[in-house]
Amino acid sequence: MDKSQERMIKEWVREFVLLISQNNVSALSDKFGISNPVFEEIVEALDGYGIEQSEWQSPVFGQSRIENIFQMNDSKTLGVEVNLWARGKPQEPILHAEVNFSTVPPAFYFKYIGS
Repeated sequence: MDKSQERMIKEWVREFVLLISQNNVSALSDKFGISNPVFEEIVEALDGYGIEQSEWQSPVFGQSRIENIFQMNDSKTLGVEVNLWARGKPQEPILHAEVNFSTVPPAFYFKYIGS
């Protein structure tokens, strides 16, 4: 993984979470391929943490308790795990995603949100 890939992943994660908090299903679909049913599952998962959807914030990399970008089995795919933020601090839920750099442009794939 090089620094430009790491920067790209962090930017995508920030944007992904921002669009969730803004309830912007259209942009999530256009940019990340998130369908309405998947968006509803994301919202349902986040509701379980007792924080309003609008309160979720983009993670602050370098200050999260869990923050990993790592090589997957496929040498062109990187995984990411990071605490989601709300109310100015990291919270319990962890965003899990992958980025495939073998495609042009690279593709961000949401996997799940869990603890």
